[in-house]
Amino acid sequence: MAAIYISCRYSEASGKAQLLGDALRKRGANSTYLDPHARWDRQRDSGAVIRHLNDADLVVVLATKGYGRALRGRFGSKEELELMKKMEKHYMLIKCCEDLVEEGVKELEFRQPDAPEWLLGEPGEPQLPGGLVDLVE
Repeated sequence: MAAIYISCRYSEASGKAQLLGDALRKRGANSTYLDPHARWDRQRDSGAVIRHLNDADLVVVLATKGYGRALRGRFGSKEELELMKKMEKHYMLIKCCEDLVEEGVKELEFRQPDAPEWLLGEPGEPQLPGGLVDLVE
């Protein structure tokens, strides 16, 4: 089964990343989502991300308004996005907002104009849209 790395801006989409990762693992996928509480050490974070990205066959990008924005002194989605591009990883963009803001993410959207949507701000606990796990697999 393919190794899948889930990339997101944790303050905006960590619940969705966890939900998607759990659903993929239940179906036998090797999916990785790095817990936001383990991401405060920039040196350790970059090493873990590089290792997981290197091993990934697919990167799932949960693109929110803040995805791709730099964080002061911390390793975040901006650096993950840059590494993903540098490593020329296959990716699947999932739009979690109506309008993407950061240029690097807009470029991904341009390359995948039919990206599925899983919008934030929907009432209640996050629910996986029907068929999303099938699309990722």
